[in-house]
Amino acid sequence: MNKIKFSHRYEKLENINEYEPVTLLECIPVGWNNLSSDLIEYDTVYYEADEKKYYKLNNGDYLLLLFVDINNNLFTTIRRATPSKTDYYMTAIGSKFELVFT
Repeated sequence: MNKIKFSHRYEKLENINEYEPVTLLECIPVGWNNLSSDLIEYDTVYYEADEKKYYKLNNGDYLLLLFVDINNNLFTTIRRATPSKTDYYMTAIGSKFELVFT
């Protein structure tokens, strides 16, 4: 099974059952400057010792990945776009992914 890794317990994953696979619905190439501040806020916020923090995104090209869990809860994740990652995620649309927290 495919795996998607997360370095933090992001707020966006609060209602997602981490023990069940999720399905990749879409992979959208997007430039950093085309991401709204609201989407960046939603996608990057996490808490560490009750302190609100944000994963830092830099200028560049990204992939906006849209996933759904078994209860039809949607969530996104933004990943840096590289040719290999773009090919990987584009060909994995419709596939199941295991959530992995590092």
